[in-house]
Parts: sequence; C-alpha cells; structure tokens
Amino acid sequence: MKKTFVAFIGFVFVFAVNAQQKQVLENKALKAVINLKDGSLIGLESKITGWNILTKETYGKSFEATIRLEAGELYTVSGKTQKPPTVNIGKDKLVFTWNGIQAGSSVIDVVFEGRIAITDKGLVYTGEIKNNSNTVIEELRWPFIGEISLPSETERMLFQYMDYTKFRIHELYPNPSDSRWSNFPEHSFTLIHNNKQGLYISVDDHNLNEYIRCIYEIVPGEGFATMAGGADSKKNHGERKRMRTQVKTSRMIFLQPGAETKLVPVVFTPYVGTWHSGVDIYKEWRKTWYMEPYRPEWIKQVNSWQQIQINTSESRINFSYKYFPKYIRECKKSGIDAIQLTGWNRGGQDRGVPSNDTDPRLGTREDLKKAIDEANKLGVKVLLFTKFNWAYMTSDRYKQWAPHVVW
Repeated sequence: MKKTFVAFIGFVFVFAVNAQQKQVLENKALKAVINLKDGSLIGLESKITGWNILTKETYGKSFEATIRLEAGELYTVSGKTQKPPTVNIGKDKLVFTWNGIQAGSSVIDVVFEGRIAITDKGLVYTGEIKNNSNTVIEELRWPFIGEISLPSETERMLFQYMDYTKFRIHELYPNPSDSRWSNFPEHSFTLIHNNKQGLYISVDDHNLNEYIRCIYEIVPGEGFATMAGGADSKKNHGERKRMRTQVKTSRMIFLQPGAETKLVPVVFTPYVGTWHSGVDIYKEWRKTWYMEPYRPEWIKQVNSWQQIQINTSESRINFSYKYFPKYIRECKKSGIDAIQLTGWNRGGQDRGVPSNDTDPRLGTREDLKKAIDEANKLGVKVLLFTKFNWAYMTSDRYKQWAPHVVW
C-alpha cells in the first residue's frame, strides 16, 4: 500500500505541474510570468504604464552556465535544454532545483537551486549552487531577460549606469553598440530607459560578496535577415526595429570542485519618469544600510577645488615643496579653498606605491609640512592625492601584512 500511495502522490504532483505550466508573480509595479517547465521568464510587464517589456514567450530565457570540464573543454549550457527541474511553488516565490547538469555528453554532478520571488522591491533572483564534480563552473547567468522591448513613442533608448567619474550612457536605440555591460556592485545600479520610463536593475548586496556583469546584447530578431541591407533597411530605423535587446546578469562565480555558494539577490523593477526616478530607487535602498562617514564642515559647503600636479609618473617635476606656498597664496587670492596635490609622494603620480613617503627630489618632509601649515592658516585645505595598492585577500601573505593595511 505504501508503494501505491507514493506513486499516486507523485502522479498528482506531475499532473498539477503539467496542468499549470505558467506561474504569475506580481506586485503593484510589475507582472512576471515564469515557465514552470524550465524556469524561464516568459512574460514581463510594467503595470504602471502597460509597457510589455517581453513581448513573446519564445524569447523567454532560463539560466545559462559556462562550465569547464576536467579535461579543459568549455561548455555553455542552458536551463531550457536540461531535464525539467523539480519545482516548489510558495507564496510569491518559486524554487527550481536542477539536480545534475548536462554538458555535452556528460552529466555534471551539480545541484543548482534557483529562486525567484516577488517583493515590494521588484522581481528578485537568488539561489544556491553546489559543485560536487571535478569541473569549474565559471559563470552563471541568472536572471536572463530575453527581450527589452521599446516602449511606445520611444525616440531614444539608453543603457545607463554610474561609472568611476560619470553617469555613463550606451545607446540601445536607434544607434546601438553590439554589446556593452555594467558591473555590480561596483556600478551600483543600471537603468534601461527612454527618459519617460525604464527598467531598474541592481543587487541587494553592499558587501562585495559577488561580482556580476550586467550585459546587454543586440541580436537579430524575426525578419531581420530579409530587411538587412535593403533599400528601406534604414528608413525609420526599420532594420533596428527587427533586432532585439536582451540582458543577462552574468555571475562570475568560478566555483571550484567540491565548493558551494549562495547567490546574492539581483533585483529588477520598472519605474516611471526620467533617469532621476530610477536613481531614487537606489537611493532609498542605500539609506537602509549606508552610514555616512564623518565629513568636516568645510567640505559640506560649496567650494572651489583645484588639482595641482607637482610631479608626474614620468618624473616631470613641475615645482618643489618650497614653491608650493606661492600656489597656495594665489589660490587664496582667487577664491579657491581646496587644493588636491598630485604627485607629492615618492615616484610621482601613480608610481612608487605602496610607499607614500615624500620625494627627496621635491624637497624635505618639513618643507611640505610648512607649506600645508601656511595653507591651513589661510583657510585653504590641502588634500594629498594617494593611490593605494590592491590587497589580494586570498594570498598566503595577506595575514602577514594585514595589520599594516589602511582601510
């Protein structure tokens, strides 16, 4: 009787899944449709504006992984071509478990538990992966959005993120580059928008637990081949409209044999308005964890700031420490109240690291101290440009040198 009972329960579960191949996850802002057979995202819509972001189920994508076998072969595998996962359907969340991954003719002993949930923040992808094999799982793409369509009345579509020095922009429409990317959490967030509405993508991680590359690709769509190069191919950007933008978050996990890892949450949600509205989403999340460091009162004020290069990385010495007060007095006279002094250390700008001693060719340490004292008396702040070395925390020598690290 036990065997019959178990078989019956199994039959009911399979029947239920086959009867309902799709699961809808939605909140106030978005509606997502997930294929229960393979975990692919087959529908995505902004409930705020009606923007149908993913227009066709056939564009739906499951996970992708890049796996290097023990002998060195490299395979890219897709969740859509794997054996169907087991599915656990909960309230506002789905858990897919792939037990074994087919790569070429081999079945790799890998257990991937991919989780999708809907929260107030948006659609959240996370999970856990265990590598019980002798392979290296180099990259895992989860989530993978198979299409970012053009909203109606779009004149220009942009892929935008905060870079080192600026708010960097790549054009998706009408003049796209083939493929570009942003990096999480380094670049904080990415916006895909037309300056009227957009899609916000980021990670719920501020501890640098995972390095993720958010990649967009422009790929040929239906009918592109018949139009490309034709007389009307450029008219009203017709050729571009037959191309498709897809976005994948490629997790650079490089999971070694016998290792396992938990995946940080990747979040995406639509918004309305200019890019400012997208940035506001990040700012609200940032408030939940960021503690602003102490800043002196003078730096909170509007100030005029000048960078002065005293020495270059090629040892082109522009002036000495003793001459620096002349620049300070000139800045004071011109209303400049902060000087960033670059190249003051041994070797000049970008050289001589990790030493931050003064450079004997420029004068003595006392000469520089006297110049800074004079600047302080005049109310001009001196900021010493410093370039720190990276520290390889996995190195055997890290523990030896860790007490000397400046954070």
